[in-house]
Amino acid sequence: MYRFSNYIDGELVQGAGRLIPVMSPGTGQQIGEIVGVDKSQAEAALEAAKAAFPSWSALTLEQRGEWMKKLAAAVVEEQEQLAEIMAWETGKFIRAARGEVAGLPRSLDFFLTQARSNFDETIHDPAERQLFLSVREPLGVIVAYIAWNFPMGNLSMKLGAVLASGCTAVIKPATLTPLSTLYLGEIMHRIGFPRGVINFVAGTASEVATVLT
Repeated sequence: MYRFSNYIDGELVQGAGRLIPVMSPGTGQQIGEIVGVDKSQAEAALEAAKAAFPSWSALTLEQRGEWMKKLAAAVVEEQEQLAEIMAWETGKFIRAARGEVAGLPRSLDFFLTQARSNFDETIHDPAERQLFLSVREPLGVIVAYIAWNFPMGNLSMKLGAVLASGCTAVIKPATLTPLSTLYLGEIMHRIGFPRGVINFVAGTASEVATVLT
């Protein structure tokens, strides 16, 4: 069976919450289990994201981009394993799972490219009396929830935007399909991704969502 840990402050953390079985909708059999975080661990993930924000947002876009490229390359190397895990937990055909996982590195590249091209904007004043500038800056800590039916596809769109913009995040996968997201946390841990920038916490709504929201 698949068993993965939560990813908090750059470390793989065994949950202190409930044991959650993960069932394959395709076979009806249990294919994994996770131990969700408790409220104190959810709070620790938020604090880790807050602590990481000043240093991550202070990096240049190109410096953040190097980490995004490193993560994308690691995902490509683990693409088949990620797809297999996601196929089991969602009940999707392996071809569909492969296509969804392949979207993650493409999404990282897309958001990095968009961030480069939309750094700032000058707004024209018809009277030519003032100069208006629209400057894009990181907002801070983002809390995101992943849909059960497209775990990697949903995560791809959130992760790329968060990293390219200079924000940090706490991300909760759906209880039905948490495995592929938590496995991505293991990948980030292996490549030494900066601590606290991204945190993955699994668990029930009563123990996790009440803290994050």
